[in-house]
Amino acid sequence: MNALPWRSAVLVPFTVFAIGIAAAEGPSGPPTPETITPTPAPQTPTNVDKAGAPVETRSPASVLIPESLSDISWGSWEDWFKPGRWGGSIGLALSGQREKITSADSSQTFSSRIADETITIRNEDFALIDRRLMSGTIGLTFGLEQFRQTVEDVKASEHEKLLGYNFDLAFLPETPYRSNLFANRTQSTVELISGGTSKTEVENAGLILRVGENSILRTREILPYFSASLEAVQEHDKETTRVGDTVFSLNEQLESAKLDLRNGTEVSDLYFTYTANRVTDYLSNANSYQAQGANLLYSLDFGPTLNWHLDSSVDYYSRNGTDSSSSVSSTNVSETLTIDHYDNLSSQYNYGYDRQDSVAGTVTVQSAGMQLVHRLYNNLTTSAGVFASNQTLPTGSADARTGQVNFSYDHGIPGAGNLNAALGGSYTIATSHVPGGTVPVVDAPYTAPPSFGTGIGFQLKDSFIDISTISIVDVKGGSRIPTVVNVDYMIVVAGNRTSIEPLPTSVIIMPNDPLQISYVYSVPPDLKYRITTNYANLGLFWQWISLNFSHNESDSKPLTAGDTSLLVSSRQDSAQLGLNGVWDKLQARGDAMVLRARGNQLDYDSVLLDEFASYAVTPDVLLSLSANQYRTDYTLPVRKVTGSSLRFDANMTWGGWIANAYALQRNYSDTEIGSEKYQEAGFNLQRRWLKLELTLNLSANRRWRSGTETQNATAQFTAVRQF
Repeated sequence: MNALPWRSAVLVPFTVFAIGIAAAEGPSGPPTPETITPTPAPQTPTNVDKAGAPVETRSPASVLIPESLSDISWGSWEDWFKPGRWGGSIGLALSGQREKITSADSSQTFSSRIADETITIRNEDFALIDRRLMSGTIGLTFGLEQFRQTVEDVKASEHEKLLGYNFDLAFLPETPYRSNLFANRTQSTVELISGGTSKTEVENAGLILRVGENSILRTREILPYFSASLEAVQEHDKETTRVGDTVFSLNEQLESAKLDLRNGTEVSDLYFTYTANRVTDYLSNANSYQAQGANLLYSLDFGPTLNWHLDSSVDYYSRNGTDSSSSVSSTNVSETLTIDHYDNLSSQYNYGYDRQDSVAGTVTVQSAGMQLVHRLYNNLTTSAGVFASNQTLPTGSADARTGQVNFSYDHGIPGAGNLNAALGGSYTIATSHVPGGTVPVVDAPYTAPPSFGTGIGFQLKDSFIDISTISIVDVKGGSRIPTVVNVDYMIVVAGNRTSIEPLPTSVIIMPNDPLQISYVYSVPPDLKYRITTNYANLGLFWQWISLNFSHNESDSKPLTAGDTSLLVSSRQDSAQLGLNGVWDKLQARGDAMVLRARGNQLDYDSVLLDEFASYAVTPDVLLSLSANQYRTDYTLPVRKVTGSSLRFDANMTWGGWIANAYALQRNYSDTEIGSEKYQEAGFNLQRRWLKLELTLNLSANRRWRSGTETQNATAQFTAVRQF
């Protein structure tokens, strides 16, 4: 990582500043026994208040800190450092992995072993001169790592020294002006769920300046509820991920600054945040970029009885890269006014403005609406509203006007149950003036699912997406890492809807990663049409059983001549049954749902079952079983999807031992993308004796997919002794 010369440049003036503030009440000059606890002399200049009593004049700096800091002093420079609590740890970590991939015409086996020996020494809550002035924590980690990987007959090994550190210095920690200077470094090598390994090295440093609410601004009654923080951080990430013959490398530096301001009164709150980032990719300059963003939130209660409430927000974001095609900016404005006319009657008015500029052009959306909500006897809630929107696209425009009415009813029923019912609908007139019939979407935010596998993914929010235009980047850690279709993710199309399924073998997309997805979707060109919707729900709930029925219907009809192939009409009906019971040590739950969907673009029937049961054998032993089965038959388009899963867990605690054993199996079949069978078993054990902690993790899994079988086994052992 590049050197950070500004660390020492920042530390020195901040140390001098803190000393100066703390010593503001005392006389200047070298410390002497007389000046350690100064006593005002009779000739000290004073002011006289109206009562004639002398009032001591305070220096400007002294009003910034509490009186408790005015006695900070030291006898000599030799004892300016006051150690805190010493501690540390000695650790050993061993891990091994073996994976075998077998297909009809090939077989590949690779294994890896990692051994880490580390020792950490730290000093917590040390002080420079005085803990009220400066305190902190410092820690150093030294270690050795041995890494071996074997792919068929090719062996590779590495020996590396591990160096880590953690430094955090707090200035004036007991005052509203607490600030922190920090720096840390970590190194690690971990095994991935796909059978590969990832070696990372992270080094960062930063400075945080804070002003709390109890600052001089409150004392002087200027801004009694004001607080602020300024943060500057530099982070350097290095990563090498290896899965078989595939190697992915990352070497980038992030420099960021963030300003956060907050102010309030008895009836209002104001928040402002500004961020600026610069990302430098040392492996590919095309991925380097600069970004900045600002967010303003304001809320206000006003009116005769403070029954009017205003929420206002403004968001701005821009990114400029070395490649102009990656530059984008967006602006969002939202205004909402809520009026509580009576206890049971309120109204709401809103306005929104969105603008996005990218290489695809400029897209703007303006929307406005009002809604009236009335509650009758706390059982029946009625809402009615009108809404309008206008969208300007690079190749045209579109607008819509909507009116809707909703009813919601809630009431108790015999048997300590509850009844919920809802009914409503909407009527929309939409007009499209888009000759090309396409709309670009740039960097829409999504999140990867928490686990990967066939049938596990997420659906894109727009319909009729051109899959050839889909582009996905992983933005974890502020970076922008491009991904590749059928290598990192798979595209699944069902009717007019599109889903993304990340692949377990991806070396880029990891579970829960933030993603940004760009694509182009189609809209009805040059057409005026109406959309009517209606729905009805009925739910009956008791402690041990629940029933729920729902109906949703949407109908689109053209009002002018034109291409109607993209108009969607659909109907969905569902019924759900839930059972739940507790009998002494046994707890069980089951849910069943049937769903029928009919439409001109998508037509299917679906059945879904969920089961769960747990049994407490003893207070220290808990057994649980969960299962899931589903089946979806598509007739438009013709497709069939089936799947099931079964998992067993045993959790045990006795003495200082904590253990978990599990086994699971998952099956998936899709006539369009193939089938998959997955099995996994594992055992986790943890034991703690005073300051010694041991952990053991064992797991093995097997996956069959499209004629390829993958077997993977991992073992991890760690021992850490605190001192």
